[in-house]
Amino acid sequence: HEVADAIAKMGVRVYLPSRISFLPSTRIRTSLPLAMAQAGVESLVLMPPSTNSFNGVMEWRMGLADLVREGLDRQTALKGISIEPAKAMGQEESVASLSAGGSATFVIFDGDPLDPFSEVTFLVAAGDVVYDREKDKDKEN
Repeated sequence: HEVADAIAKMGVRVYLPSRISFLPSTRIRTSLPLAMAQAGVESLVLMPPSTNSFNGVMEWRMGLADLVREGLDRQTALKGISIEPAKAMGQEESVASLSAGGSATFVIFDGDPLDPFSEVTFLVAAGDVVYDREKDKDKEN
């Protein structure tokens, strides 16, 4: 918190955990992503889980929901899990608005994508349907 303004002036990309944390040696909750955004840091990467396990992904999604509930702007959160990580890897051309001739990789949820209880209903990767919840339900019946 004490250096957020200086970091913002430097114009660097900041990688932060996607969760509410505690100030060192205290039980005082703090949102580092919110503090950085309020200081003017424009390039925030909200780190994904270190594992692809179901629990890791759910904790990550819960952390994102907490950040937004505690005041982080929704657009900042969405950019922090999409275009900003892509820019960090030099892949910003791949993560863009859908357009004709594009790679067409996207996910559709049955609710708010920042709600950890929204479920994936449809997934397209490189133009191919990878998952369709309705078709999977039909296969089970």
